[in-house]
Amino acid sequence: MENPLVSPDQVSESQIKALIYLLSDQDERVAQTIHNRLVTAGRPALPYLKEAGLDDPAMAQKITKVVENICFSELELSFESLVRTPESEINLETGAFLIARTAYPELNVQYYQEIINEMAEDIRSRFGKGLTILEKIRIVNQYLFKEREFKGNTKDYYDPENSYLNRVIDRRLGVPITLSLLYLLIGQRVNLPLYGVGMPGHFVVRLEARQIFIDCFSAGTILTWADCVKFLKESGTGIKHHHLYKSPNHHILARMLRNLMAIFQKRQEVQKVTHLHRLLELVEGFGKNSTH
Repeated sequence: MENPLVSPDQVSESQIKALIYLLSDQDERVAQTIHNRLVTAGRPALPYLKEAGLDDPAMAQKITKVVENICFSELELSFESLVRTPESEINLETGAFLIARTAYPELNVQYYQEIINEMAEDIRSRFGKGLTILEKIRIVNQYLFKEREFKGNTKDYYDPENSYLNRVIDRRLGVPITLSLLYLLIGQRVNLPLYGVGMPGHFVVRLEARQIFIDCFSAGTILTWADCVKFLKESGTGIKHHHLYKSPNHHILARMLRNLMAIFQKRQEVQKVTHLHRLLELVEGFGKNSTH
């Protein structure tokens, strides 16, 4: 009989199928060993895993965990590669879609990037000559929040779907940080000087070199410096002016991860929390050493 516990480069179709069969072992230690072995086998095991356990809910649950861990192993490498670069080179868009892939492993990122491109092109086509930056901001706000009807999800704020950029685009619902992120990505494409500002308890977009802020959760409401100071006072966090300046990209990614972790901790979804925590460790670890 073939030994299913062989090195990754020797895994064949029959060995993968044998490993999947052994995954149903009643001994949890054996089942965990097989789980780990299938994860090590990686992507070649996915087609066989997806075919197995369709009629057995308990087996289907085990297979789902294996598939999630295989996909996460690949995603983790991509995320580490992203965040180990200097701060100025971290691609916020790539990071956001990698976070979305923790929930949607087969996500077609290019499809959503094309949607963002199309929205940006629609907005750019409305920019006439001689417009001020504030006039351009009003055009973006009209397009995103009035015509396309993007809005803050006040009815179900803690729905994790609000934190995945692809689902924000699909549903036109989000939380402050993801709506702000979409605004920033469009702003980059139409050459608006914007950056994200992570205040305690809220996230907004700031117009570079101006004391003007855009609250994307509130349909693009324009805020002044005084408005933001008032918010900080009322939130009880104290007024610290660094709260109103640019958030580094690795801070933004870390904040997105913490938001999701808090949701899944409350739901006691341990595997999701574990995966998100690993990404948070990476972004915080490399973020400490990055060049600002």
